[in-house]
Amino acid sequence: LKINDNRLDASFISETGLILDKFTMMKDVNNSYDLLVPASVPVNLTASWIGNYYWENSGDTTSLVMMSFTQDSMVVVQDLKNCIADTFHITVYNLGEESLQKEFILVYPNPTEKNFNITLPLFQQSIIVDIYSMSGKLVFQKKWFATEKNIQIDPGNIAKGAYSLRVMIGKKVYCSKLVIG
Repeated sequence: LKINDNRLDASFISETGLILDKFTMMKDVNNSYDLLVPASVPVNLTASWIGNYYWENSGDTTSLVMMSFTQDSMVVVQDLKNCIADTFHITVYNLGEESLQKEFILVYPNPTEKNFNITLPLFQQSIIVDIYSMSGKLVFQKKWFATEKNIQIDPGNIAKGAYSLRVMIGKKVYCSKLVIG
């Protein structure tokens, strides 16, 4: 048996050591995500499994892609055998559309010197906050169960610069540009 994240690979081995059969099981795959993203701001999309990938919109074959959107879109990533697929439903807003942004979360101050706050529409839920460099590298991640609507994030020793912020609340994902400086 080999276990890697949400993937289990198993082999049936004979008494002589010959592999008779192999199989793979995965959990928490074939997901559908609803993302609210600002227009023309790069966001990272990540497949929910370990393996091989094909992003229908771009032809990329990596687990993570960075894309910008100017209109509502749907992005699909699938494995090469068409057994697994994640779907990202992208809703694009202009940075001036505060009513749409407030429906999800509020991030402030932005730009920030270091710490920033997030106001959530709901709490008593699992939250994941990811910060990506503009090259797509994950530089900060925090997971926890939110017990209040307002939380403060200390991103540690992240260098000054522009980043992509992703906040996941259940299956809802909020993406934004974050400037630390």
